[in-house]
Amino acid sequence: GNVRRDLLQNGGEKDFYMEGSAVDIAVFHLPEECASTRQGCDWTELGIGAKSADGKDIRYCCNEEAMAIGLCTGTQKGRLIMNSTAFNGKHRLVNIPANGDYSNHLKYGRFEETQEGGKFVVVFANCNEEGRPVIVQGHTIWKSLHGYLPGDLFGLMYFYAVLFLMYFVVLLWYGVSMKMFEDANIPIQSWIFGTICIGTLEIFFRSGDLFVWNEDGTRFYLAYYVGVIV
Repeated sequence: GNVRRDLLQNGGEKDFYMEGSAVDIAVFHLPEECASTRQGCDWTELGIGAKSADGKDIRYCCNEEAMAIGLCTGTQKGRLIMNSTAFNGKHRLVNIPANGDYSNHLKYGRFEETQEGGKFVVVFANCNEEGRPVIVQGHTIWKSLHGYLPGDLFGLMYFYAVLFLMYFVVLLWYGVSMKMFEDANIPIQSWIFGTICIGTLEIFFRSGDLFVWNEDGTRFYLAYYVGVIV
């Protein structure tokens, strides 16, 4: 069976051991001062993996070799090496039994980061060399602090919103003016007013589609197609 054994304290860090395999999932932020450099960030300084005192040996999985050079302990064997003191990200774990058919999903798969923007790393690790091969499949949804809308469309959403307000102001002004001077109206004014109405409807539905997409993560296809047709 898949038995999770109790946590042990080792130098202020928590060690884990489980029978079978475990898929570690870690999400962490890359500091701007190293993320923008050519050499990139040292993950060991961010709490993922460990390196020897001379910096020549770096390991991310705890196996016999990593244990032999003192980078992890036996209770961490088969797991992603993590320094709980340095790691400031989010971590999830999926336990895989040592035998038998097994299929599972990540119950608490939502990772929220409300404090920082920038570059993030997602790590999937199956470090048990004596365990079972694990197939990880599915899809991920990324949501920025501003919503679900792709970044290249975010500015377009507000552009449409401002454009709609402009259309609406012109529509009101033109409609009121036609009413005030209806005795002097000519037929082409009705066509101009109708054109402004169609333009206002188009921009309204296009901006509505993007606003709903940004809030819910799914497109409001009725508004999208109405905007295209109009």
